[in-house]
Amino acid sequence: MPAAISQVNGHTEMMYVGATPWHGLGVKLDNPATAEEAIQAAHLDWEVVQRPVFLERREDHPDRTELVFERIEGRQAVQRVDTGEVFGVFSDGYTLLQNRDAFKFFDGVVGEGQAIYHTAGALAGGKRIWMLAKLPGELKVTNRDVLEKYVLLANSHDGSLAVHMKLTPIRVVCQNTLFAALEGGRHAQEFYTVHRGGLQSRLVEAREVLGLSDAYFARVMEGVEALVNKPMSQTTLDLFLWDI
Repeated sequence: MPAAISQVNGHTEMMYVGATPWHGLGVKLDNPATAEEAIQAAHLDWEVVQRPVFLERREDHPDRTELVFERIEGRQAVQRVDTGEVFGVFSDGYTLLQNRDAFKFFDGVVGEGQAIYHTAGALAGGKRIWMLAKLPGELKVTNRDVLEKYVLLANSHDGSLAVHMKLTPIRVVCQNTLFAALEGGRHAQEFYTVHRGGLQSRLVEAREVLGLSDAYFARVMEGVEALVNKPMSQTTLDLFLWDI
């Protein structure tokens, strides 16, 4: 399913404010959420841990066959605590980022109490996590069309994503919109760091990278307005939509 929203232990791991996502999943909140409200509503209050990795081999003896387990040095498995699912195996240098710590980092960058969460959730059983906060103001394309301004944080517990923070006009509600937000916008201000520790120490850098939001969204509007003012035949429109 393109949405790939996690559904674990009878819970859908997503929350949203405003319009219901196309897939109809998630917990709807009436007002923009604080970090704690978003964590609870999206059922993201679980943790991952690192476990030692062992190699199983058989030893044949004259009177018996014995299973022997050897610890693989320098490797750790990342496991979701509540479900027991193993998300991946990594080197000892890999550093976990718990969901709660990701929200705390987000608050630290945007300003605690000012990060108003509009969507948050987990994908593929918790392998990937995102949270989306709305920035003040909006972008008017026409009298009827409006683009919102968001800050996105995305993380993974399976090694498929570094920790990303990015400005985007895309409302992330599923796997496809997450990938569209991460891959879109060549000129978007973006902060990312690998899972190697010292994340909290990079708050200042993240603030500086994301502090250029006005300039980025001004460039977004330049591109949007150019499209709005460009006449297109149905054939040209079909080709354009096919390319994207």
